[in-house]
Amino acid sequence: MGTVPRSIVDSIMRDSAVGIVLLADLPNHADAMPTKFFEYLSHGLAVVVSRSTRVLAELVEMHGWGEVVDETDA
Repeated sequence: MGTVPRSIVDSIMRDSAVGIVLLADLPNHADAMPTKFFEYLSHGLAVVVSRSTRVLAELVEMHGWGEVVDETDA
């Protein structure tokens, strides 16, 4: 969808089943806390996150908010 106006974000989230946060295994991503992760959760969406994003992966596994995956495994 690319960049969308803020006015339609809620509509898009309501029509979505899952939020995806797949980041490459890079040093600056290891402890990343992307805003979109929290936006997905605030809309009640399950999330799929990269194992390499250690903090997010730990939160998702601890609270059962979704799935943690190896982002390099298609």
